[in-house]
Order: sequence, then structure tokens, then C-alpha cells
Amino acid sequence: ARPRDGAGTVWGEDFVLKRLEFADTSCTCALTYIEVLSLSAADLYRILRYFPAEMARVRFACAFYTVRSQLVKFGTDEKKRRLGTLVEERDGKDPLGKIAET
Repeated sequence: ARPRDGAGTVWGEDFVLKRLEFADTSCTCALTYIEVLSLSAADLYRILRYFPAEMARVRFACAFYTVRSQLVKFGTDEKKRRLGTLVEERDGKDPLGKIAET
């Protein structure tokens, strides 16, 4: 997830995902000095063994971030497909790449 404006905000909450291809890998930078605290997913899961209620919430978050990432990917792919179709139509080409049968 991308960082949000304001002091004390967080990003990278999708680090709980087991499959890294679903995580947001965009880079960020700070314009000033920052304090960074980090926790690896392995350490988080090791701690969560003692907190079953919180483990359930993390599992829900994993499902949420997985679905969200797939929806974003689908939307991005669909947008690219539609933009490609519009460009082809503008250029006078068949948008499906087929020759019209008469």
C-alpha cells in the first residue's frame, strides 16, 4: 500500500501476505528525516501464535489484500486492453485483430 499523508501513518501493511507477487512493491522516499520501525512477517507470525484472535484478524487482512491486489491487477490490465483497443480503432485497424469477413 502506498503511504498516506500525515505524521504517524504507515504503509506496507500488505507484508503479511504469504505470496509476495500480491504485495505492492512500489518504492517510496522521504523528503525529511524519518524514524522507521520494522517487523518481519516471520516474526509477526511467530508472535501471533500466542494471540489467536489477532491471528484471525491477520488472516482476514491477508484475504483482503490478496483480493484487492487481484482487483487492481485486473483493472490495470483491462484499462491497458481498452486503451490499446481505442488506439487501434483510432488508427483504423480492427480492434480485435481480425479481418472483417464480407
